[in-house]
Amino acid sequence: MDQRTPTSYTTALGLWRRSGAVRIFSLHDTMIASFPMSFLLSCGNNTWEYIFHVVSLLVEVDPSHPGEFVDEFGRPINAQEIPVSGTVRYVERGMQS
Repeated sequence: MDQRTPTSYTTALGLWRRSGAVRIFSLHDTMIASFPMSFLLSCGNNTWEYIFHVVSLLVEVDPSHPGEFVDEFGRPINAQEIPVSGTVRYVERGMQS
């Protein structure tokens, strides 16, 4: 009888607990990614552009409807700004919600 131990992984949030986080959700409240602030502040590219790059590796990007991050009021987030802790949405331009 084969008794395998379940595989488990430590998440980045588990390793970088002492900071807030940037959490990226879809318009339908599906979590896409989470980035600990202490990690973001220590990496070489401390911008929303870095986070967008990572998210673009996690979602299937439709070139005819490029994605962007928006704040809680639906305003686009400037990719060159320094990220702040909180929740943002990944939306595809021109797509119906």
